[in-house]
Amino acid sequence: MVEVQTLGAEQKDPRSARSPNDWTGMEQLPTGSRVRLGQGTRPKAWWTVRAVDDRFTVLTRPASKKDRGSEFTIIDNVRGLSGPCDLIGQGWDVDAEHGCEKLLRALNFHLEVVARLAAGEGSVRMTETSTEVSYRNNVPIEFLQVGS
Repeated sequence: MVEVQTLGAEQKDPRSARSPNDWTGMEQLPTGSRVRLGQGTRPKAWWTVRAVDDRFTVLTRPASKKDRGSEFTIIDNVRGLSGPCDLIGQGWDVDAEHGCEKLLRALNFHLEVVARLAAGEGSVRMTETSTEVSYRNNVPIEFLQVGS
């Protein structure tokens, strides 16, 4: 049985009322959970949590009828927003085996690179793919429904 919590206009998810600097909560949703986000081109579609850690959540849903495969969004719990990655074409093969876990690893590797550069390392050898949530194409997180 699926448990769904519907949030009315007067009752927003308390997680969405937080400022981006103290945004937390999505990391509590286990892999396989389903959510509806209030922003985007198809707000009535359910997203499935595919990979999660304390900072990022990778969600997928079937692409529109004219497209094949899945589309994805990344929730950044610290910045309080969701969007695609910043790669050209904003693509990532989330349908591949372990594709979402690899995306999560690339997001965290980017944070590691930034931290090492900020700590004074003159250069960092790029041993993995590095990406982050797009700064141009993102929206604040607004949860409409959370199910399991």
